[in-house]
Amino acid sequence: MNTLRLMVLSLCFVLLGCEIFESVPPEQKYLFDVYYVNYAWGFTLRGIYIDKNGDMFSYQVSPTDTLSRDSLRIFHRYGVNITERDLDIKFSFNKKFIKNISPAIAVKKLGDLYNVPLNTYSDTLGTGADMGAYVHSGYIYDVKSNTYREVQLKVTGDLSYYNTSKNATELVDWLDEITKDVINPPFREKSNFPLSR
Repeated sequence: MNTLRLMVLSLCFVLLGCEIFESVPPEQKYLFDVYYVNYAWGFTLRGIYIDKNGDMFSYQVSPTDTLSRDSLRIFHRYGVNITERDLDIKFSFNKKFIKNISPAIAVKKLGDLYNVPLNTYSDTLGTGADMGAYVHSGYIYDVKSNTYREVQLKVTGDLSYYNTSKNATELVDWLDEITKDVINPPFREKSNFPLSR
């Protein structure tokens, strides 16, 4: 039976790009991130993140924040390894505690993220210009390199696409549900600013 289980898990890993998840690596601090970023007509970044304790925080780069080119590069870096220091900087701007969700639920959802196939995306549609991107994502931690990889579950904006897997869809729904009182999603309202004022 163990041989069969190992074969199935190996097949999942090789064919679907799944990670085998057993527990949160102790080094993993950040789990999920829902944010809006736009580089058109100035720089906008607002969002919420969830850490390993189930704590949810908002963050927002305000027009008065001084940003270097190096700071800008870390705010929307899909497909590359991200250091914890990069995320510490991203999440430090006007950081505010929102609420705590159950750490057990956060960890369970992280397990779902680790099992999202990384090669099952919809077609990318060009849906606008200067809209920016409203992103639902999670972070997979690589213990060997001590870096994070952002897994974008759904992106809406200038270019729109989503991961078509059931786990990804359920994670987006969960993130929408737990953030509905604090995020006003862009493109559904007149405002392009996702955080309620």
